Amino acid sequence: MFIPKSEKHVKAYTAMSLSAVMLFSTPSLASAATQLRLGSSGAEVREVQTKLKDLGYFNYDSITGYYGVITRDAVIRFQASKGISQDGVVGKDTRGHLFGGSSGSVSSVGLGTATLARGSKGGNVTELQKILKGLGYLSGKVDGSFGPQTEKDVKTFQKAYGLAIDGRVGPKTKAKISELISGGSKETGRGSESGDRKVSTTALFRGNKGAQVTELQNKLKSLGYLSGKVDGSFGPQTEKDVKAFQKAYSLEVDGRAGPKTMAKLNSLISEGSKGKEEKPGETNKGSSSSNSNKTTGALKKGSKGDRVTELQKMLKTLGYLSGKVDGSFGGQTERDVKAFQKANGLAVDGSAGPKTMAKINELISKGSEETGNRGEDRPETSAPSGKVEMIHWSTVDTLWTRVNHISDKSKGEARITDIDTGKSFMVVRSGGYNHADVETASAADTKIFRSIYGGVDSWNRRAIIVEVAGKRIAASMAGYPHAGRDDMPNRAMVSNRSGDYGYGQNLDLIKGNNMDGVFDVHFYGSKTHGTNKVCDKHQAQVKRAAASN
Repeated sequence: MFIPKSEKHVKAYTAMSLSAVMLFSTPSLASAATQLRLGSSGAEVREVQTKLKDLGYFNYDSITGYYGVITRDAVIRFQASKGISQDGVVGKDTRGHLFGGSSGSVSSVGLGTATLARGSKGGNVTELQKILKGLGYLSGKVDGSFGPQTEKDVKTFQKAYGLAIDGRVGPKTKAKISELISGGSKETGRGSESGDRKVSTTALFRGNKGAQVTELQNKLKSLGYLSGKVDGSFGPQTEKDVKAFQKAYSLEVDGRAGPKTMAKLNSLISEGSKGKEEKPGETNKGSSSSNSNKTTGALKKGSKGDRVTELQKMLKTLGYLSGKVDGSFGGQTERDVKAFQKANGLAVDGSAGPKTMAKINELISKGSEETGNRGEDRPETSAPSGKVEMIHWSTVDTLWTRVNHISDKSKGEARITDIDTGKSFMVVRSGGYNHADVETASAADTKIFRSIYGGVDSWNRRAIIVEVAGKRIAASMAGYPHAGRDDMPNRAMVSNRSGDYGYGQNLDLIKGNNMDGVFDVHFYGSKTHGTNKVCDKHQAQVKRAAASN
């Protein structure tokens, strides 16, 4: 034991002791008082990104530990979901919601506080199995033993709800179970031995079975939203179909057929059965299309009403509506439906029947990344003529000039045409050695580029044609500008580069184009800069483009 020998030693010892107390009483990263904001970096940022990723808010490919615009936007979305100040800063309040206890709600479903995993046994496992059975996820038996089958069932549950698929029932999985149980406790009873759930009229959701599910599916089918079969089982496909319906009618998209969703379904069914859309003055009397307005029939030229309005809204969302949303199925809407049908390999008759509606709803539910929104705010551009060639990157690299100075801009220009939408815009190659790093040539070009991706930054690959050096070359692009800042000099060393790229060389030659940084364009045989390997997803899109002749 250390005993101080003088007043000087006493003071030193006291200071050392206080320091030790402060050191060992420092809060953990999750509860630290430090505010995290743009430019922050380190372990705390990694912890926040990991948590946001687990919750589905942070969509970047990897945990970077750098607090850039992607992290900030993820924080803002999380803050909005919790109804707190949306400043993009992780302070005490946001940290409390992000890392705050869900243990109270978890314990209420009787799963305890310890993680349940393969090899666990006892009452908590029994309760877990009962709950999974009630939710329609238990394919084995309730025996209180967490074996391989229970592990598989947990993984299936985790996959369905976007959780980390590890087969272990930890805090996040328990929280989701608790959420479902608390949300459905008034709506459902425990499952019978056959696995069917006792369902009331309050809400239907995944795992439900029986006559009410059959009725729901029939209603979805009559409105063109059921892409599966009517079998009385509320499975993953029915859940997707409900979500598509909810999205189309601006309802909460949760995949549950609750009171508001059922009310909307019933109002549309009722409207069709009463022939509300066929009142004199709304359609031509004696028209052969008069019967098409029934809810169970196809929408076609002459149809009017809410269903036509919703059809037009969805066509607009997918970029196929060239007219206005007015609830009237006229000649222009018919042409727009035909354009959609042709683009998606359907029978081109201009009538929005079950198959056409099912395809529309499928694309709406997937989002704009794969459908290629055509954007109603720009003139249509025709695809250029001439054979599309699949040329190896080593050759393209010599054909397409890489420019480093704005005075040489015209030397590096090329035209990109998106295969799925037919939209074209101008770009400039300002970098890249394994593939082309390009920038939009102007703000107008950026507007077109963003409309193709539905107004969001996305790493999704799209098949394109690049016109350069008198050739039309098959290529693929990713719609995610990165590694640059429009407000800083090109090639300068800067912080806060776009795409959470942090500190580094500013890859932004073209100023005033409303785009920060560059985006990737790949060709046959090109590689990524990060891995120095060929990207199969880009190559698949290159082949799609080559097959567009």
